Amino acid sequence: MKVSIIVPVYNSENYIKNCVENLLSQTYENIEVIVVDDCSTDKTAYYLKQIHNSKLHLIFLKKNSGAYKARRAGIDSAKGEYLIFVDSDDYIEADTVANLVNYVNDYSADIVRFRYIVEPTKKESPIVFEQKNKPFLIDKKRDSILIEELFHTNHLNNLWSMIIKKNLIEKDNIDKRFSLGEDFIQACYAYFSAQRILFVNDIYYHYVQNPNGTMRNVKIESIKNNIDDLLYCNLKMREIVLDLKINGYFDLCNSRTFDAITNILISKICLSDFYDKEKADIIFKYLYDSVDFLNLKSKINKYNLYLYQSGSNFIKRAIIKKYKKYLYNKKIKKLHMIG
Repeated sequence: MKVSIIVPVYNSENYIKNCVENLLSQTYENIEVIVVDDCSTDKTAYYLKQIHNSKLHLIFLKKNSGAYKARRAGIDSAKGEYLIFVDSDDYIEADTVANLVNYVNDYSADIVRFRYIVEPTKKESPIVFEQKNKPFLIDKKRDSILIEELFHTNHLNNLWSMIIKKNLIEKDNIDKRFSLGEDFIQACYAYFSAQRILFVNDIYYHYVQNPNGTMRNVKIESIKNNIDDLLYCNLKMREIVLDLKINGYFDLCNSRTFDAITNILISKICLSDFYDKEKADIIFKYLYDSVDFLNLKSKINKYNLYLYQSGSNFIKRAIIKKYKKYLYNKKIKKLHMIG
């Protein structure tokens, strides 16, 4: 079985060489490593061209197109029957592919979902569907278990902690540039197309927290783009809910999106515990000028919202002040939690 490892990359000159060399050192021989450079403006391309290995395939996009398009280019060119996605500043254990292929063969699995560890904090991802430390298999008869986990938690949001059959992700219904939440939507399409999904407790992936990564970009235009992406993600979530005929999840989709926007405000308007009021005012105006956001806000169930437990109290207070009539039950004075 051939496995394709796909790495979308943009301006990762400090990490990309170690990332690629780590992937090329896998104990499993029948692999290809596909790196898609999304028009990096630093020395990423230079370092990539210094690596000479027959298993390495480089794709250089002609214009910056975002994470989704870069990943899609890698999928389209992949020759492997199964795919693994790795972010350009992360790395995996040397026996990752070999062990995952064994799981695929032993359980006839379309997807094998594994755990990761955050670096440098060494925090481990939660165990999903624990069953006495044994692999947990979901088939079509148990879709409701997957749906509950997928929409009620953030445990299954990413694409990079799974091996996935290529034909599950070759097509999707994403029709625009999309760089935040796109992996969750792609994962949803894959989960609901799969016949057999295996969850294992093994830790193979090392997620490196990069202070200069895209999630830490604090430019006004970046924040606006993130908000637009999340609103588009909400549209796609609602389409999936319609396709699955699980209409009871509309409110939860809306709440997840509202909460994700809240998280953007917390993480990107507060720097080193300093609340940037000028930036916040610009973003709040952008929100209230957005028809899509106002439409979302009008559908929010005010008792089904929560704030992430991170970020500065400055922005938390600002958000609560702005949205208190939606966040609070006036009689109970309490935030209701989801997940």
